[in-house]
Amino acid sequence: ASTQFFDDTTLMALLCRHDVVLFIANMRSAGEKQHYVMVLVETFFQHLPPPYRVGLPYDIGCQTEHSCIKWGFLDCYIERIIFGISVFHAFGHQWDCGKLETELRAEWKDQVETQTKPLLRQSQNAGKGAIKELLQMREARDGLKKREREYDALIEDEATPMDEYTEVKAD
Repeated sequence: ASTQFFDDTTLMALLCRHDVVLFIANMRSAGEKQHYVMVLVETFFQHLPPPYRVGLPYDIGCQTEHSCIKWGFLDCYIERIIFGISVFHAFGHQWDCGKLETELRAEWKDQVETQTKPLLRQSQNAGKGAIKELLQMREARDGLKKREREYDALIEDEATPMDEYTEVKAD
């Protein structure tokens, strides 16, 4: 949105890994300005206990980390932040972070192969086998529960001779 016609151009939000909005900033200037992310991260850290470390995936995370180090932004929190960037987003920005283009292309290739490979096939009887195994495990569990009840009854019965306790231990 144009700042010529609107006071607010967009919103920037800090979300948790479940996509729940934690903090939100009203951006009043056009473009992706770093001070918005700095304020959101600073506010977030003010609500965390001191030992907590945070992974911060952000599309321009390398630039943000570089600015933090160069200008001292978020100085008291920088050691607790791990910046991250999606490999898929990596080629949209200029990289000053020191990663070689060959490394990025290799990561890109690995990620594409992993996400687009065909699913493993299952045999036709795999489901039946799993159900059979589950039923056997349930039957074994029920047998153990029955034995447990029998042992509890023996222990509670004051008339039970001592040698029967010995048999229970031997089982």
